Amino acid sequence: MNSNKSGSASQTPTNSSSASPRFSWYKVWFTFLFVLALLLWTYSPSYMLWRGLPLDRWSAIAGAVAQFLGFNWVGSWLSWLYPRSYFPKRNRVSFVSRFYLLLSRHVGWRRFLQGFSIVLIAISLLLNPYVIQDAHNFVFRVSANIAPQPCSNGICVNQKQSLNGPQSIGISGGNDYFGNKDAIDSEGKIYGYDKQVLNNHDAYYSIVVVSTLSAGDRMRHAGSGADDLEGIVTLMKRADDFSRIDKCGFRMLISPKDCRRLFVYVANAGDSMEFAEQVATQILRLKNADQAHFIGVVGWPLSAPDGITGLRILTGKGIPVISSTASSDALSGLSPYFFRIVPPDSQQGPIAARYAEQQYPDSHTAIIFYDQQFPYSLTLSSAFAEEFTRHPNNSIIFEPYNQCPSCMKTNDDHINDITSKMTDAVGKMQRYSLIFFAGYSEDFSRFLSNLVPQLKNSPVISGDAQYDKKDFIAANSYDVYKNFSFSAFTHPAEWDGVNTKPDEVTAFETTYHSLYPTTAVDLPTENTILTYDAASVLFFAARNSSILAFQNIRSALAKIDQCHPFQAVSGSLAFAPDGNPYQKVILMLTVPSNGIVTLKSINQGNLLADPQFGC
Repeated sequence: MNSNKSGSASQTPTNSSSASPRFSWYKVWFTFLFVLALLLWTYSPSYMLWRGLPLDRWSAIAGAVAQFLGFNWVGSWLSWLYPRSYFPKRNRVSFVSRFYLLLSRHVGWRRFLQGFSIVLIAISLLLNPYVIQDAHNFVFRVSANIAPQPCSNGICVNQKQSLNGPQSIGISGGNDYFGNKDAIDSEGKIYGYDKQVLNNHDAYYSIVVVSTLSAGDRMRHAGSGADDLEGIVTLMKRADDFSRIDKCGFRMLISPKDCRRLFVYVANAGDSMEFAEQVATQILRLKNADQAHFIGVVGWPLSAPDGITGLRILTGKGIPVISSTASSDALSGLSPYFFRIVPPDSQQGPIAARYAEQQYPDSHTAIIFYDQQFPYSLTLSSAFAEEFTRHPNNSIIFEPYNQCPSCMKTNDDHINDITSKMTDAVGKMQRYSLIFFAGYSEDFSRFLSNLVPQLKNSPVISGDAQYDKKDFIAANSYDVYKNFSFSAFTHPAEWDGVNTKPDEVTAFETTYHSLYPTTAVDLPTENTILTYDAASVLFFAARNSSILAFQNIRSALAKIDQCHPFQAVSGSLAFAPDGNPYQKVILMLTVPSNGIVTLKSINQGNLLADPQFGC
């Protein structure tokens, strides 16, 4: 009996000692395979299907598996990584799951707690929309690879014919350039930053910037499109610089959301936004293909009829759109998902009219030239006329051009039409008459170049659409601008009288000057600054959304109100319920003989984002 007992006793430790190493090696081997699969998934081309921080997606699962296999400390730390990113503070289920994972190291009934924690983690992951979105993206893109369809993800560029020549229309993912010689440098910089984001596997938000980037001498808005991209490049560099600072280098200490970079798709909707509907349809496809990152659309610079149609398509699907420069009153209250950086023409026009009365008190007749086919021109001319005629001695002479769009074959036909209107105006004008031009910059620059002698000494006032430095430079002789003033929504000199510039303004100036020439003529234009502000505020709203969803981003934008203004480079920004900015800055600018756009006066708004001004 004793020998049997001793024998059985001697066998027990032998069996346990022999079984234990086999079990330990099994756990090590299983964990090695799991980590290897995770690394291969992270750094293989298939990872481009997800394009997010890998640990942000898988740390909780890896921690649960490690805990279940017995690696308690490894599992605890893995499960605690990135709590604010993948597990929002308000998600109590995920918080409880992490709590139990930590607690399970110190209690005997560990297996039960581990299993319960895995269930809770699975629930919390399913509650996070990224998981469902990523699964949708995976299935969508894999099926697209099996049966490729042209432009199925919305990223493609096609050649379209127009009256002023062929145009490259669509959304570029970095392989297609739109051919605009003024924008090609900025396009290259954008695609370069995009490539860095993907190659480095950085966390990011994606946006589409829609502008007028068609190439050709006959295009009317090519210069403003190039300026739009300069603003986007400046913001992308700022986001890149911020992601490289020390606190973003050790990302487990903070939320990766604070370090996200910006991925930009560039879209050309045509020189006058005439292909906006096609681009809007492509953006809807892109939204479905990039749901985990896509946060909205910026740019959309013109209040053209086709552009408004495109806006209705996008906002009707709940996509946030922030226009940088579209100012027509036709856009006010267009949709809860539409916002803009600039005030409507109903505010800009009266300021230009009051400026005219102050600067030219002897001019009681205003000749208004306006384009009948563009809402911007219609609302701006109407707002100016209404304010100017409040004085009983003042009168208006309307000279509409572009009355027959089917008759306007090319831009030269536009100029011939404007010239005939000038001749007609000469017969109606009175002494000391002034001119108010409510059209776009390309029409205006040629209007001045062909100004009839009887009007050359008349004061000329216009709206913000004239802020195109390339048109001023192309004029060669700045004498044509000697009596010229125009309203605008921003200018770099607006901050010269401020004792302490906000950090946002200083950072913009430093970054812009590191990217582009810094001579006085090459200061950032209105379009550059306003497009930067549009992308910045959308970026800000996404980062302040607990869950990345269009409705949450829209809510975050709506919270930027008079009591919670946003510090933009163009001044304090607060949105009204109709999507218009509240009391946004409006300036009057001039072009002296040196051709440098100069600030004349600040006529409305606050530069500093201080709640006490409006709350």
